[in-house]
Amino acid sequence: EVENDVLVAELYIQREGADPERLSKDVNQAIDWGVAQAKAQAEVKVQTLGYQTNPTYRKGEIKGWRVRQALRLESRDAAVLRSLLGNLQQRLMIQSVGYQVSKDSRRHAEDKLIAEALVNYTQRARAVTKALGRSGFTLVEIDINTSGMAPRPVPMMGHRMMAAEAVSAPPTLEAGSQDIKVIVQGTIQLTD
Repeated sequence: EVENDVLVAELYIQREGADPERLSKDVNQAIDWGVAQAKAQAEVKVQTLGYQTNPTYRKGEIKGWRVRQALRLESRDAAVLRSLLGNLQQRLMIQSVGYQVSKDSRRHAEDKLIAEALVNYTQRARAVTKALGRSGFTLVEIDINTSGMAPRPVPMMGHRMMAAEAVSAPPTLEAGSQDIKVIVQGTIQLTD
């Protein structure tokens, strides 16, 4: 079990209407503003995600347009990102928020577990060898697999709340932990 140490959030803006040029301008301005707010925090990594312009239909005919873009934010400093989320809700909606284990922490945990798993594997191979009355064994093949993929950020419910309610209302967050697993499988050849 490893403590989650990275907070990841996705926010978006979506506009609908008859003028796709105006909608695109609104979305671009909001995303530019969000990127600038995020970049002002050295502890936060920012990435823009999928820009989309799609027609909306009514009775088989184009009724209007929908323009959408999202931001992905990531930080080890949850307090900074939580505060930033409260601010960003002035113009952007929270799509999802979740914790994950950083690559460094995951690698450290996996390395430790691999060493333990190999010791356990060797001890079991020796026990099998002894139980079958053999003098030793040769390792023929070994597979080491790791698991414990990072959970996807959890969609925020009620994201359509009024903007006035959302301002300065960062979500309550608790990091928790997740299991990191290592599986060692192999083939041994017993010797006399």
